[in-house]
Amino acid sequence: MEHIVRKEYTKFCDDFTYHFVSSECMQAEFKNLTCGDAQNVREHLYNSLIMNLRDWLEEKGIEIED
Repeated sequence: MEHIVRKEYTKFCDDFTYHFVSSECMQAEFKNLTCGDAQNVREHLYNSLIMNLRDWLEEKGIEIED
């Protein structure tokens, strides 16, 4: 069975959400977001990504190891 280390998995999700929110905040649609709003969006995106990615990895038979 393939596996991924939990540290790598959480780092990927953290890096992805940080870069995504950072780049999206430059778009005109998001110019009114405060820093606090952007942080909330990042946290929600992170939580959604980490859960959905975990489910996807499990479907593919990839185990998350500590």
